[in-house]
Amino acid sequence: MALRQRPSEVAAKMNSLLRPQVRLAVYAVLAVAVLFFAGRHLARNLRQIDFAAIALDWPALAAAMVCLLVVRVLNGLCTGLLLGSLGAQLRPAAAIAPLWVAALGRYIPGRVVAVAGAAALLAQRGVRLPVALAAMFLSTGLMVVISFIAGLPLAMTAEFRREVPHGWALVGGLGLMGTVCLHPRLFASICNAALRRMGRVPLPARPAAGPYTMTAALLVVRAGLMGLAAWWCVRSFSQVSPAAYPTFVGAVALATVGGFLAVFVPAGLGVQEGIFLLALGPVLGPGSGLLAVLYRVLQTLADLAVGAAGAVILHAAGPPSPGA
Repeated sequence: MALRQRPSEVAAKMNSLLRPQVRLAVYAVLAVAVLFFAGRHLARNLRQIDFAAIALDWPALAAAMVCLLVVRVLNGLCTGLLLGSLGAQLRPAAAIAPLWVAALGRYIPGRVVAVAGAAALLAQRGVRLPVALAAMFLSTGLMVVISFIAGLPLAMTAEFRREVPHGWALVGGLGLMGTVCLHPRLFASICNAALRRMGRVPLPARPAAGPYTMTAALLVVRAGLMGLAAWWCVRSFSQVSPAAYPTFVGAVALATVGGFLAVFVPAGLGVQEGIFLLALGPVLGPGSGLLAVLYRVLQTLADLAVGAAGAVILHAAGPPSPGA
């Protein structure tokens, strides 16, 4: 005879069954809304451009592509450095190919495929799962904080100063707070608190100061290169002053954070473009829409290129030895 279940148990089971469906429904609504509004504004910008008068400067686009490819090398090196600092017996350069292949999973909403794929490929190279997940979490957290700091100067525009007279104090305070949070001990504590809050396992160890500092420095270079890629994209269809470079660094940094947090769309699609339009519209006018398109195309090509290269490298290396 079947035992009767308590109403609370039935409700708990129903919640567990409905929670993924509700999450998917929310993701779908958010994705449709973001893509609709970003697409509408992007189309409006592009309609204002006289494409017949534009002759793309292909060497400038090639320079932008080189910047984005170097960024992907730095992505792998940063995680590789943190893996070593957490005890993994894997050279930092050896982590690049698995991460390149797994990064293609970010084109699937939710980022689960990218994270799971990277962890699985690193585990095949002898990296323990908790260490792989911890290194990726640390690298991602550092990227978000550094990108946020890099994007703060964008708020110090004339419009911002006019609307918020003492906004410099707010921006400076946020920048100082973010910089303080980058201290290895404090950042590790913040990450552990966030992991516990999410019901995840805390970091298996505190990262060593040397690799941690090197990772942070490489991520600063990464932010600069991404801004430089955007500058070269604009240079390919319009005249742009080198003095505008910090503006592009800030815009791309904020777009990076926004696109990463928007897990409901593939690779931040729509969110990144929307931030470009908002942040660079006053500077470029309709050209901000063309920049958004060119940058997205080059990003995708760079991801496909390094993903294919990573697959070739892993295939050539063959299966890892059992003792690896």
